[in-house]
Amino acid sequence: MISRTKRGARLATVVMMSLLMLGSGFSVMAAPQFGYGQWGNRDRVDTARVREVARRTGMEYGMREGRFDAQRRNRMDFRDSNIYRNGLAGYRPGFGSERTYRNAFRDGYEEGYRMAYSRSTGGWNGGWNNRRPF
Repeated sequence: MISRTKRGARLATVVMMSLLMLGSGFSVMAAPQFGYGQWGNRDRVDTARVREVARRTGMEYGMREGRFDAQRRNRMDFRDSNIYRNGLAGYRPGFGSERTYRNAFRDGYEEGYRMAYSRSTGGWNGGWNNRRPF
């Protein structure tokens, strides 16, 4: 006969494993699905869609950094950012080529950075030292 402590330990293990399996199922369902063909099997990664995801992600990061640099009166230099240099923020292995993702991410980052920086400075990027208050 199994003692109560062993039975309790087994029950706890079964409950924990069930919760882990349930949680991992939700994360798989929430992940975007790329490259599924007509018959439901995995063909190839839809690179145009991956590029768009990477570009939008890069744009969000770039806008945040551009606004921050403008508010802090830092010079406009998006290449100085570690996020820009790495270029893989938001990347998942199912997206395919890291190089493709990185290039699109950097394009979006640069565009977002420039847009947010120039909006935060009133469209003028000449230099803070020469700017008149009114």
